Parts: sequence; C-alpha cells; structure tokens
Amino acid sequence: MKKTPPFRKGGNQHRLLEKEEVEIPWEILDRLDPDEINRLERESRKIAVMLPSEKNVREYMRYKNWLVDKAQRFTDTTKVLAKTDPELASRIAGIPTSAYAKEAQTRFKQDASEEIFRGSGQKTGLVVMVQEGCIYCKDQVPVIELFARTYGWDVQYIDIQERPSLAQRLDVRPVPDLFIVLNRNDQALWQRIGIGLHTLDELKRSVLFGLYLLGEIKDESLIH
Repeated sequence: MKKTPPFRKGGNQHRLLEKEEVEIPWEILDRLDPDEINRLERESRKIAVMLPSEKNVREYMRYKNWLVDKAQRFTDTTKVLAKTDPELASRIAGIPTSAYAKEAQTRFKQDASEEIFRGSGQKTGLVVMVQEGCIYCKDQVPVIELFARTYGWDVQYIDIQERPSLAQRLDVRPVPDLFIVLNRNDQALWQRIGIGLHTLDELKRSVLFGLYLLGEIKDESLIH
C-alpha cells in the first residue's frame, strides 16, 4: 500500500498539510497492520483538527468509534477466556484491565500533565485575544488567571480592536481566541489551542494538545 504523508514541506521549513480530507479505507480496515492503524489515527486526527469540516470530523469520529469497539471486543474476549480457559486464566489475570489499573493509569497521566504544565512556564505563555464588551472574554479571565497562577505561566490579553493587523494575521474571528506562544531558540512559535469559553479542564487539555503540536510532548497517550 502506498503511504501518502499528511504533510508536505513548505517555505521557511514549515510542514504544511498535504491532504485536506480524512480518508479511512473502510473496506480493508480489518486487515490493516496495527502500526498502519495507529498511523492512520494520528494523521486523521491532525487533519480533522486543522481542517475541522463536518466531513473530516465525522469521519475521524467514526474511526475513533471503530477503534473503541475493536478494543472493547478484545477486552470482552479476554474476560471470557479468563473465566473459561484453565490454561490461560492465570496469565490473563495479570493483564491490567481492572478498574484499579485504569485508575492508576489516569493518575499517571494527571501527574505527568501537572509536571509538564509546571515545567513549561519558563518558555511558554498564553495569549488571549479578546474584545471590549465580550461577556465570554470576561468569564474566561478567571479560568486563565487560575491556570497561570497555579503553574507560573505568563498571560497576555490582546484586544483585537487595538491590534487589528495582528488579529488579521492570526485569522482571529470569534473571541476569546486562545494561543500558546513557545520561545524556542529565541523564536516565538504560535499555536492556537481553542476558541470560545473553556473550563479549567478543557483549558488543560487544550494546552497539552498545543504543546504536542509544537513538538514539546512526544507521548501521545497524554493527549487522549
């Protein structure tokens, strides 16, 4: 099978999306190698996030549901074997499918995320594009400030009416519009992480995903 990379090289060494639509080969999906399945999930997610048309998001979510169903069937079969197959039961019993194991994994992700937030504040900040009179912007400020105080991040609020050229360059339309800005080798790298009002948990997830897109997080399990 010919593999088409989802990105192509652009000017200034930026990687640009090459494909504009999520394409899932449903007719052969059950025969794909697991590595190919994982690659397809990563590439489809990036396309859906960067080009969130109804078709792209719908196709990606269908694929995620297929993956969840596949994993659930494996778990269900494992439970049956654990109860019915004497030879395999003792070994299967050690597989971490219990609620306790899942809870431990969740705690690990939370601890790792907290460490990332605290360690990124020295080189990463939040920029929030706002507009005078925007009630959602006003409601977003306490959440942003709580995150910033907790993890030592700098925050800058920019009124799009005062900086119209910047707002146009960043294609800011609805507000609040949230960005993280990473200082890498004295170069400011901008990454939009969300538009609209965010709860604290939503903000944390958005920040993690932004850091992943900027290459600061390598472990994909932390953003799921």
